[in-house]
Amino acid sequence: MCIKISIVSAFYNVGKDVVNVIESVLSQSYDNFEYCIVDGKSCDDTVKYIDPYLQDKKIKFISEKDNSIGEAWNKGLKFCSGDLVIFLGAGDLLTRDCLVDVANAYKIEDYKKKVIMVGACQRKYNGDDYRRVFRRYIRALRPISLRFWFPACVIPLDLFDVVGEFDEHKKVAVDTDWLIRAIKHNVNFSYHDKDFVEMEAGGMSDKLWSCGYHEYLKSLRDNGLNNIYDEVVSYLYRGYKKYIYK
Repeated sequence: MCIKISIVSAFYNVGKDVVNVIESVLSQSYDNFEYCIVDGKSCDDTVKYIDPYLQDKKIKFISEKDNSIGEAWNKGLKFCSGDLVIFLGAGDLLTRDCLVDVANAYKIEDYKKKVIMVGACQRKYNGDDYRRVFRRYIRALRPISLRFWFPACVIPLDLFDVVGEFDEHKKVAVDTDWLIRAIKHNVNFSYHDKDFVEMEAGGMSDKLWSCGYHEYLKSLRDNGLNNIYDEVVSYLYRGYKKYIYK
């Protein structure tokens, strides 16, 4: 069985940054994949940089206005026909052997069950060298974060039939809101100690951390996944963040 992998990217006014992302996808040695690019009707030169790649038959492309990253990702999902899907932003690159590693891991897992594959990240902070980060979801730390990053997640496409699409009203915590709903549906995580992505810190989720964290906490509450312990931990964590950044 040759697993088909879908990759989705949503771009808006990111200019030349799209080139490295697209190149990281098209240079994969694994051949059975498709790349769904959603542009939010960029008004800079983003589409100019995308255009030379559109002759590649693996690429599906749409450029039209959207109101949120969730809406853009949902558009991309409608293009997907793979068994698995990965979401990449403008600062996210697939590692060279990512899709080979994903396909090999898929073969040894029982993905008839509800399982999201999670790999390691190479994270770059403030222009420094990449640092390897491989984290697992820990219930006790859930009031703070899920601990891993969404671009390192490989999701069975049919899980979106179970969990639903992305919440288009979320401004920042679109990915974690979906993962919280997945946890509510008893989806499991399978961890693979392979580098799946390289990521630049300082993206929207970092710049709008406070907004994203409040959305994250609201998602926990809305899905009944918080209790007094979670409220206390999140309160102390917010106080800690204010203290170190004051």
